[in-house]
Parts: sequence; structure tokens; C-alpha cells
Amino acid sequence: MPRMYEVLLYNGWQDVPAYYLVDSVEGRRPKEALAKQLSKVIANVRREFALGPDIGDRYISESLYALRSNGLVSARDVAPSP
Repeated sequence: MPRMYEVLLYNGWQDVPAYYLVDSVEGRRPKEALAKQLSKVIANVRREFALGPDIGDRYISESLYALRSNGLVSARDVAPSP
């Protein structure tokens, strides 16, 4: 049965690093949900943070995490190739 997972963007480039809630994805497992909807999440991040084409999709995806009850699941393993 599919579940909803919140997606966080980690911004460690600021003076005070932070996680931002940027989207939600649906799937049986967090990695599956991220893999299916990664392009949508990246597009939302680009829009919300006004990121241009000079920031690659891979770079964005390496900062994305799905939130589950016992921790975070990185989008690095499902990231698009450069």
C-alpha cells in the first residue's frame, strides 16, 4: 500500500545549515517514491529557490531526503546522471 513521504532539502551552504520541506512523494518505500517522482521534486526546488540551469539536477538531488519514521533516506542512489 502506497504511503506519503515528505521530501527535505538540506542546505548546508548557509551560516546556519537547515532542512527545508520542499515536497511530498508517494510510494511503497521512500527510495521507490523518490525515484518515480524525482524530476517533479527537482522542478519544485528550482522554482521555490529560483535556481537556474547552472545548478545541475544531480547537485540538487544529492541534497534531497525522504523523511520516514526512523530517519532520512537520501536521493543520492536514485539521482539522475550528470
